[in-house]
This record gives sequence, C-alpha cells and structure tokens, in this order.
Amino acid sequence: MMKAYSLFLAMLAASATPAVGAESTAPLGAAPNLDDDVKNVVFAELWERPELTRRDRSLVTITAEIAQGHLESLPFQFALALENGVEPQELSGAVTHIAYYSGVSAAVEAEAVLARVFAQRGIKTADLKVVEAKPAPDAEAAKAQREVVLSMVGDVSPGLAHFSNTILNGDLWLREDLSPRDRSLVTVSALITQGNVEQIPVHVNKGIGNGLTRAEIGEVITQLAFYAGWPRAFSAAAVVKEMDLPE
Repeated sequence: MMKAYSLFLAMLAASATPAVGAESTAPLGAAPNLDDDVKNVVFAELWERPELTRRDRSLVTITAEIAQGHLESLPFQFALALENGVEPQELSGAVTHIAYYSGVSAAVEAEAVLARVFAQRGIKTADLKVVEAKPAPDAEAAKAQREVVLSMVGDVSPGLAHFSNTILNGDLWLREDLSPRDRSLVTVSALITQGNVEQIPVHVNKGIGNGLTRAEIGEVITQLAFYAGWPRAFSAAAVVKEMDLPE
C-alpha cells in the first residue's frame, strides 16, 4: 500500500495552501508522529490485514468519510477504491445507498466529488445506469417485513413507514448495482460511524444472512477505529459481543 500512501500525500498537498503543500512526496510535518502512524500503521499494517479485502476496506472507509462529511479525503478514497477493484457502477450504488443511512445532502456532496474523480479517470457518467430493483426473492418474508415496519413506526410516522416499505426495503435493497453483502457492509459501517448502536444488531444479523462473516464484522470495527474513532469502535464491539453470531 505504499503507492496508496504516496497518493495520499499528494492529495494532502493538493488540498493544502501553496506554501504548505509545495512538497507532494513528503508528509506535511506539523505532526510527525501522525505522519509516521499513517504511513506505518494505517497503510503498512491496517490496510494489509487479511480479514477484509482491500476492496471491502475501501467501501467501509468511503462510507465513514461520507457519513462524517470528510469531502477533502474523498477524491483519494474514491480513486483508491477504483484501484482496489470497486467498479464505477458499484461506487455509484454505494453513494446512493449511503444517502439513506447518512442523509441525502451528505451523499449529494459526495456525488459531486465522485463525478470529478470519474472525469479525471476518463470514466463517463453517461455509461452509468439507473438500476431497477429486482423482485424480492421471498414475497412472504417481504410482506412480514412490511408488517414489522408498520407495527414499529406506522402509528408514529406513517410517512416513515411508507418510504421504509417502498423505497428503502422495497427498492434500494433490491437494486443490483451493489450486492446484498456490500449493502450490508456499507450499512453497518454507516451505523457504527454515526454511533447508532441500537440499530447494529438488526443489520449485523442481516449482514450475516447476506454473506458477511463474524470475522469480517470484527474487522469492519477495526477499520472504523481508525476512520471513525476508537470510542465508536468500542461501542460497536460491545454491542456485537452480546450477539450470538456463527463462527
């Protein structure tokens, strides 16, 4: 990942003032221990851990950056995701998915950054598709899910119940530009980043059903310790620890 670290430094230099960013191949130097940790811990160790692929780590990290409004880091993270094997249509799908778990405004701002990254790399946005939802694989399970949503929030917020059952569960999760596993990966990452621990069990269990493993869930938490902070990672770990997940 040392190539990625060089790209990261170039991104930092490009976003800095001219006086500060003159050297694009060396750390900025105002926090030398931070520079050393980013190089030798984040890129040389964290991103190389085998428990998650680099592609998965990119999806987790992009989610965290968008959820926290870190727009200056996104050009690098989007470019790295493409290098790590995330397809343009998948990136588009991930940004759209994040809109429903971190807010539309955050995702639209990220979309503008993604459009610039695509243009720089010669990726034509005209080639991206509006993806239709496929039919629910289990109609009875989908009906039961709608009834659960109605029982939870229907009397408090009928509109929330309506859009949850139509656009969120009835459309977004059934679009094929992102696999169900990747949607769970992105959703769990958004929840942890935002500290929404009460929602974690539902979506971790859904992620297991969609193909994530217990070890992968644990490594998502590890990745997010660096990109969302240790307190949120520990809070998530405490919740997952109480769950009866398959080995």
